[in-house]
Amino acid sequence: HGPEITEYGTYTIRYTAKDALGNQTTLSRSVFVFDETAPTLEVESLKNDYKVGEKVIIPSYQAKDDSGQYTVDVILIMPDYEARLLVHDVGGKKTIVHSNDFLYGDGFYAGDDAFYAIAKGKYRLRFVCYDASYNRTVVERTFTAK
Repeated sequence: HGPEITEYGTYTIRYTAKDALGNQTTLSRSVFVFDETAPTLEVESLKNDYKVGEKVIIPSYQAKDDSGQYTVDVILIMPDYEARLLVHDVGGKKTIVHSNDFLYGDGFYAGDDAFYAIAKGKYRLRFVCYDASYNRTVVERTFTAK
């Protein structure tokens, strides 16, 4: 039997041998256990079509990681391919970025869970969930403003 690996990180394994006369020697080895498992991310659906100027509710999501720690960035790709960070969520503690009028201008923010579709065209809402080892899961929801 070897040591039980319960978490990601570095383990030091020490082997000690002793003979009948009490002479003893120890050999140490380090073992690195990497996290290669991506977090899980479930995102609610979104309707396909909106009117320009209509309020768009950011779909709710559930994120989990086997390490217990995750980050979710909710990014909006505008019709002109500008990327706007809407929400930065570290383990459930959310920073609402899209409320910053200096970054995105007046008239974009529609509450902590919403924004206005300010331009005509195709939008992509990209949810990027990653853990401390940068394993990631990405889910996209698209819609069109007409």
